[in-house]
Amino acid sequence: FGGIGTYVKASSQTNLDVGDRANDAIRINGAEVRAKVVGEGANLGCTQLGRIEYARRGGRINTDAIDNSAGVDTSDHEVNLKILMSGPLRRGELTAEERDRLLEQMSGEVAAHVLKDNYDQTLALSVSQLLGLKDLDAQGRFMRDLERRGKLDRAVEFLPDDSVLRRRAQEGTPLTRPSVAVLLAYAKLDLDSELLVSDVPDDPYFGSVLANYYPRAAAERFAGELKHHRLRREIISTVISNRIVNLAGPVFVQRMKEISGATASRIARAFAVAEGAFGLDSIKARIDALDYTVHAQTQTGMYAEIAEMLRRIGLWFLINLPANADLAETVGRYRAGVDALRGTYSTLISSYELDERMGYITSLMEAGVPEDLAHDVAALPLWSTAPEIARLAHAQSLAIDLVAGAYFAVGTILGLDRLRGLASQISVGEHWDRLAIRRIVDDLYSSQRVLTAHALQGLESPAARTRTEGVRVAEAWAKAHADAISRTQGFLGELERTDLSIAKLTLANSQIRELAM
Repeated sequence: FGGIGTYVKASSQTNLDVGDRANDAIRINGAEVRAKVVGEGANLGCTQLGRIEYARRGGRINTDAIDNSAGVDTSDHEVNLKILMSGPLRRGELTAEERDRLLEQMSGEVAAHVLKDNYDQTLALSVSQLLGLKDLDAQGRFMRDLERRGKLDRAVEFLPDDSVLRRRAQEGTPLTRPSVAVLLAYAKLDLDSELLVSDVPDDPYFGSVLANYYPRAAAERFAGELKHHRLRREIISTVISNRIVNLAGPVFVQRMKEISGATASRIARAFAVAEGAFGLDSIKARIDALDYTVHAQTQTGMYAEIAEMLRRIGLWFLINLPANADLAETVGRYRAGVDALRGTYSTLISSYELDERMGYITSLMEAGVPEDLAHDVAALPLWSTAPEIARLAHAQSLAIDLVAGAYFAVGTILGLDRLRGLASQISVGEHWDRLAIRRIVDDLYSSQRVLTAHALQGLESPAARTRTEGVRVAEAWAKAHADAISRTQGFLGELERTDLSIAKLTLANSQIRELAM
């Protein structure tokens, strides 16, 4: 659609509801649209209920706000560029003609920035759609939280109430893409407002955010103006909130708050460390580069792996990162640990985990994904153990390869990776059940670290310590505690021979924790 007018409504709406008399004669219902995809190049080409009706019949549609966001984004860039140049212009260091010429020269780079923003925003919608029912309960809780704080009126935004959400869950029907688009906007606005009143925009680690927002020529020529830009904090807050929501999803911050009780500023810092330490921007760029060469569904699945990893590792950093941590130092320290372990996981993990990963790698490569990227994406769940290993190596002044060898050997001896894998397959409908499983899985990781620390106790660390030696250390520890480990293995084996439930998983976790005491 383009131009002026509303051409699609819902069957439940009358032409009077739409309020566009000029097009009453040609307007149709969402259920009658036979196009596979609808793009709204102008505002209100469809009513929101019309979009939802069309989407529920399989149509592909965003919202007018999503499809029109490039225009708003471009205007924002232009205004912020003019503000950046206003000081030199006022002082006579820059003429109006020079400014206009610079704006024209930078238009290509501004367009690239805007297109990237829009690409990532629609990608976030696709990942949320892929997760579908897994996120439905969290989406409902997010809406209730916004309502409680007076920031959302579901009726105004045509979002489903709790009774409709319960019915959707029973029917297996997730939110439509237009509804998720509304939640995405609210998630960004809510996070942006919280970050703006925090100290996050003033953290030196985020100083590059402002420079990267501008075309390189502007950032370099007017570097001295950046620190005095009157919208400096607003730009930084907006860029960070967009980045978090686009990459981790609209309910990421809500989930982190529920689990940890942390503030938005602490969540933003944990996200920044997680993204920086694991180089996730690089992995995402490699997936982006596969546009039009592999099926979009394959790409979306890989992006979802990044989002899932950010949930787990973001929470780990949120819990373990000191509030006053130097972010640059922390990212550097953990990045070194991740880099040391990258590419070696296949030599460390159990046969169960290896089979799981190799199956996924094969499916990605058959879909056209390059082998190196397929390995990296498949290893993301395994990489999330790197902070535990790096922290343990740092705390005990041991070589990271040695600690990694011992860590994975302990997991293999006790079958912890298999237990965590089975836990992820437990089918639950309640938020609290999912939260309980997630907490138990996190507990199992913590117990694995504690048990590894026990196995490594008393070792000194020459640089030559290898992962093979780490495996031997773990095996020696297991031999020294053979009776207790045998009892635990027998107990876990009994549990795994029947369908695993939350109650059984809780008992298994207690058994492992007793061993770790």
